[in-house]
Amino acid sequence: MQKYFELTSALEYIEDHMLDNCSQADIAHAACVSLSALQKMFRFTFGYSINEYIMKRKMATAAEELSETKIPVADLAFKYGYTSTEAFSRAFSKVNCVLPSEYRKGRRLYLRPCRLTTPEYAGNRHY
Repeated sequence: MQKYFELTSALEYIEDHMLDNCSQADIAHAACVSLSALQKMFRFTFGYSINEYIMKRKMATAAEELSETKIPVADLAFKYGYTSTEAFSRAFSKVNCVLPSEYRKGRRLYLRPCRLTTPEYAGNRHY
């Protein structure tokens, strides 16, 4: 059960500091766990790294903003830490299988489901 709370603390920290470019060490410190233990937890629970998780969360949040606002894609790219619209578009399409401009036009049906929540079994496994 302890691992579940550590992972939950890490996820909450990521959500609260997603736009701050927080380091993995900051996340581990907030979760009161070593960096290597946190990295193992993420790999085991989600099947990908902490950085991949953060990128997926940023793209999911950006997708919400694309559908709910008229903020230009370039501004969203900068907001989510990308130095160019092209880099943001590549990351967005890698996660969502559609370009941000197409997503905004209403082609949201092509999005892949992305597992971004803590599974119920996370606290029952050993790392």
